[in-house]
Amino acid sequence: MPLKHGWGHSLVSQACKLASAAEVKHLVLFHHDPDRTDGELDVIQDNARAWFKKNGDNIQCTVAFEGLTINI
Repeated sequence: MPLKHGWGHSLVSQACKLASAAEVKHLVLFHHDPDRTDGELDVIQDNARAWFKKNGDNIQCTVAFEGLTINI
């Protein structure tokens, strides 16, 4: 993320590690780069889910989209 350095944003890998350490049940990735395509966001979501699976975490991961509703 060198082009975004100093913006105060985290990497997806950092969010995954924090979610794992905090033992969250559902990580929602949001505030995406508006230039990313839906396909690119799908890859990010797939990679995050694979990271959790590889590390033995049972954490649901969703890339947020306009209109998404999550019942808690």
